[in-house]
Amino acid sequence: MMDAILTYGGRADDPAGSSIVLVLELALVLGLDALLVAIPIFVARGRGGRIESIAAGAVLWGVIAAGTAGSAVIAEFKRARERMTLLLGGYDDPATTGDGPQYPWAWWTLLAALYVLLLVVAALGRRASPAEPTERPEGP
Repeated sequence: MMDAILTYGGRADDPAGSSIVLVLELALVLGLDALLVAIPIFVARGRGGRIESIAAGAVLWGVIAAGTAGSAVIAEFKRARERMTLLLGGYDDPATTGDGPQYPWAWWTLLAALYVLLLVVAALGRRASPAEPTERPEGP
């Protein structure tokens, strides 16, 4: 069954169906990103803090994180495909590893720090308190 899924939509020069593997990897990146975006929103919602600003920050963080991670996945996919083409053509030596894509480590470090900050701000919001009873005016 898995072989049928992986070869679905494959080309003659790409019997492994790596295009579907790329789609699955990108779907995994987006799914993990959505999960990470939801965590600070739910924390802020439980604390009764600034839900709108936390949600906006989390979505902005999520878009940037998904963009950088997706870009890295695509770059690695292109590099692996090009290397396989060169190996199959006899133009590359299997013993060499070659240069891989440059990953955006500075961006990922900044995003990690911003995510921790987002979680701290969400967790330090005011705690939801039960509604205080309103005073009834005394009169006739």
